[in-house]
Amino acid sequence: MGLVTIRWLVVSVIIGLITGALTLAGQAVLPTEANRVANSGAIWVTVAFAVGWRKLSDPMAALAGLLALIGALVGYFAAAALTGAGVSVSTVAIWVGVALVGGPVFGVAGRWRAAATGWRPALAVAALGAVYLAEGLWTLWAIPHMALAGWAGVIVGCLITLLLPMDRATRTRVCLLLCPLTLLGVAGYAAIDLAFRSV
Repeated sequence: MGLVTIRWLVVSVIIGLITGALTLAGQAVLPTEANRVANSGAIWVTVAFAVGWRKLSDPMAALAGLLALIGALVGYFAAAALTGAGVSVSTVAIWVGVALVGGPVFGVAGRWRAAATGWRPALAVAALGAVYLAEGLWTLWAIPHMALAGWAGVIVGCLITLLLPMDRATRTRVCLLLCPLTLLGVAGYAAIDLAFRSV
C-alpha cells in the first residue's frame, strides 16, 4: 500500500469524522419537519460513494467507504458525548448498520460509477438514487410531519438518476433498475421500522 493510498484513506476518515459531527449538529438545529435531512442514512452512504469514486480497485474503494463511515460513527458519538446529547440504542444500531453495510457497498458503487463498464455504472447510480427515493417515500408514508424532508429525498433521488449517468445507454439502464431497487429500499425501511417497534 503506497503513501498516496494511505493519504487518501486518512482523508476518508477525516471526511467521515466531519460528516458524523455535522449529522449531530443538524439534528440539533434543524426544525422538526426538516430534521430527517440530518438524520439520513442516504447522506452517509453518499459520503462513502464519494470517497470510493477515484480509488484504484474495488477492495480499496470498499475500505475507503467503510473507513469513512466508521469515522462518521466516531464523529457522531464523540460530538454527542461532548455536548451531552442522548443517544438511543436504536440510533446506535441504525448508524452502525449503515456504516458496516453501506460503507463498503457504496464505496464500491462510487468506483463503479467512475471507472466500470457495462451494467455496473448503472447499478451504482440506481442504487444511490434508490436510497434517496426509498428514504423519501418512506418518510412521506410513515412520518408525514416530516414531509419536507421526504420530498427533498425524492427530488434528490430523481436528480441523481438524471444527472449522474454518463451517457444515454447508462441512463436507460438506471431507469430499468431504479424501480426494483427503490421497492427493495422501501421494504428495508419498513423492516427496520417494524423491528424497532417490536423491541
